[in-house]
Amino acid sequence: MKPIQAVFFDVDGTLYDNAVKQFPASLLPALNKLRAKGIKICINTGRLKSTANNIKLFEYYDWDGFIGGGGRYFYNQHGELINTHTYTLKQIEEILRLTELYNLNVRFLSDEGDYILKEADENMLSAFAHFNVPVPKIIKPWDGKPVNAVVAYAPEGFNWHVFDSLPGIQCVSAFKTNADFLLADFNKATASREMMAYWGLDGDYIAFGDSDNDIEMIQDAPIGVCMANGNEKTKEAADYVCPAVNEDGIAKALKHFGLID
Repeated sequence: MKPIQAVFFDVDGTLYDNAVKQFPASLLPALNKLRAKGIKICINTGRLKSTANNIKLFEYYDWDGFIGGGGRYFYNQHGELINTHTYTLKQIEEILRLTELYNLNVRFLSDEGDYILKEADENMLSAFAHFNVPVPKIIKPWDGKPVNAVVAYAPEGFNWHVFDSLPGIQCVSAFKTNADFLLADFNKATASREMMAYWGLDGDYIAFGDSDNDIEMIQDAPIGVCMANGNEKTKEAADYVCPAVNEDGIAKALKHFGLID
């Protein structure tokens, strides 16, 4: 195994404890110890940069990179956008066709602001509360313009596989009442490799996550770690299951692998 040169972190349920809406006290000292060893520290999340601001992610730490949208938006250590992978308008039309068929509410995230198709229902409110994101005030149909992300909301237990037929799109549940529509050729795993190449690094890296949209990243990483609070499918994909986010899991896992003392 090559030396570990970078660590990629999911946010919700991994770095950030959504139950108490804060970062664990043990996290900041652990990140500082990683940085002192010259290891790159990168966020790899389904959130966009705008929604990451809702939990003050960029005030919390000076990250070496930020990957948002489940592997589609790349920012360097200065917060500058360095690359994107976006939907075609045809893909958005197809997503809408099926969400309308199943009577699901949809949220669009765009450069001009977020908006939703219908009045927020209990499924949407549950997800927004979990991610500590405000409910968009604008309710309107899709305006035909490009968007940065599309998220659907449904009752717990909804079969998201009904969207498997969407060409070039992967529907991945990020919480019990919502799912993100991701580009099939781009995910958190491809994004981690792309960021490593941007940095000019050819060593290994560790990835931390807890939910379905972290599975590719965890499987692809030379060391993939799932939080104990993660779902069973993600745990099965991991090389190691560390303690939960509220039990100092990140710091303990980094110690376990000898990256910090």
